[in-house]
Amino acid sequence: HAREVPGFTGVRDAAALYERWCALTVAGALGLDARSTLELLYGRARVERRFEGEAIAVESQRTFSAGESYTLSFRPDLTITARGRRLHLDAKYRLETGRESQGVPRDEIVKMHAYRDAILGTWGSYALYPGEGPREERHVAPDGGEVGALALRPGEDAIGAQRVQVMALVRRFLRG
Repeated sequence: HAREVPGFTGVRDAAALYERWCALTVAGALGLDARSTLELLYGRARVERRFEGEAIAVESQRTFSAGESYTLSFRPDLTITARGRRLHLDAKYRLETGRESQGVPRDEIVKMHAYRDAILGTWGSYALYPGEGPREERHVAPDGGEVGALALRPGEDAIGAQRVQVMALVRRFLRG
């Protein structure tokens, strides 16, 4: 039987806790205030603000179904929208281990392709995973959009560097 994680009402496992921690990290990188951050953490919400002069909307747990997706319904953890284009971020509490490094599992990169290719108006999709960081895996499509992964790890001394990494991704999205 699942037990709640102490101090986090409604969080029953490490993967859910990691998902919320990633949302906090992204909210911090975007400069969201405490109220907006809480709205994103505890329910499906849409928060509008300006990031470096650009109007953006940040949504949590939005379902993209018929009319917004070519095929199936998809629900990324976070979606950032600007000028009618989307960037999806999806927390994955899994690692693929190998002799030389720990990275995001390949099937999660495939899922990021699915988000990017199936959800209308998507510029890019990134998996967030608890690898040693800050580290980024980036694949640029012929149209300039991106699919990849960012290593975000709770407890890292480099939390500031991780936020900088998220900010750099959002800047590329806004320029792209």
